[in-house]
Amino acid sequence: MMKFNEVWIPDTPDAHNLSEGLSAFKDFNLSIKPTGVASRLKPLKLDVKHNVMVLLSGSEPQRAVIENKLLNQNNLIIARSGYSTIMDLKFFNSF
Repeated sequence: MMKFNEVWIPDTPDAHNLSEGLSAFKDFNLSIKPTGVASRLKPLKLDVKHNVMVLLSGSEPQRAVIENKLLNQNNLIIARSGYSTIMDLKFFNSF
């Protein structure tokens, strides 16, 4: 980390950030720059069709097509997710 002048964190700087203490580099003399929530998805205005959605990883491009459509149509999302999926859910204000 000492090779860098600045660290970019894909998160928000507010109290509701995703990384919590993981992005606090207080022991290093580094400039921390939150870049905001990163998501490749676009919100769609769709009616809620289901109460629960189970979100799993899959192959492209079908996974992204299904994910983009279904994220907007469910009240509850159950996911085996990584950080990028968590950012997608935050982008959609799903939690």
